[in-house]
Amino acid sequence: MGIFDKGKGKSGGLLPGAGSPSALRDQIRLRGQQGMRQMVVAERIVYILLDGTESMDELIANAKRSLRSVIDRVYHLVPAGVKIKMKIVIYRDYASGPQLVESSPLSEDPELLCGYLSHVETSGGEGNGAEAVEAGLEEALRDPASRPHLIFVAGDEQAHEAEDFLYQWKDNRYPQGDRTITPGPDDIVRVESDPYCRRTAEQIAQQCAELSIPIHTLVVGHDKKCIRSFKQIAKLSGGTSGMLDGSDAMRDMMCMAILANLASASVGAEELIQRYLTKYGGSDGRALSPEAKVFGRNLLAGRK
Repeated sequence: MGIFDKGKGKSGGLLPGAGSPSALRDQIRLRGQQGMRQMVVAERIVYILLDGTESMDELIANAKRSLRSVIDRVYHLVPAGVKIKMKIVIYRDYASGPQLVESSPLSEDPELLCGYLSHVETSGGEGNGAEAVEAGLEEALRDPASRPHLIFVAGDEQAHEAEDFLYQWKDNRYPQGDRTITPGPDDIVRVESDPYCRRTAEQIAQQCAELSIPIHTLVVGHDKKCIRSFKQIAKLSGGTSGMLDGSDAMRDMMCMAILANLASASVGAEELIQRYLTKYGGSDGRALSPEAKVFGRNLLAGRK
């Protein structure tokens, strides 16, 4: 029975032998203290890639709401010496020019990161069925000194495919990456190879797998192409894909993924997520949204 399945026995909860709420709390406190003594102090760098096109105002607002509680909740469940640093990367599409990719400083201060999100203006989005997810991923890997331990990607359109990179404006104002827009026969041209030598998000995901950097993808909406694209990116990198349903799913998914990444030989991913569920999810996860429970279940399954 998985930890995301509702209790079936007399204890009906997370830990065997905890017959009463007070006994359960005592067991959790004891096991938590033991885990704290055993766990090695660590630092985790987390990149959060958000689609910044015009349809994503609510996503940006959701991320802002989630950040403070993500950091706070993780810190409540790991040793005091663990540090979580985050960087926000906003990606759009190639017609956005200089605003294609923008990013915050790398920081462990949630107020600074939320302040950055407050000034993000959504723009662009060409209606071509894809966004430059790959450009955001390249930004995440650009600096080896601040290379992430895990990456989140949230958006509502799929990443570009290699074929998209063969279409561009004749005057080279920007790489078009768009095979559906019809600006006119004199404006766009198909080339034999991509002069910018861009990699697809799937190719970058394969590199992330080699570097042990899981990419966890969070789908906004129900676009089938986006779901398929994001699942493949997550799978290739060793990450997990989930669906954002307008609830607190983003917060819960991010917390569980960060905790799983902090797992060690002495405190495993399942125990850390059990702690999260006990404190915030109603012991068996019943307080989590259905999508967050599916994400957590898949997250643990992918680590076995």
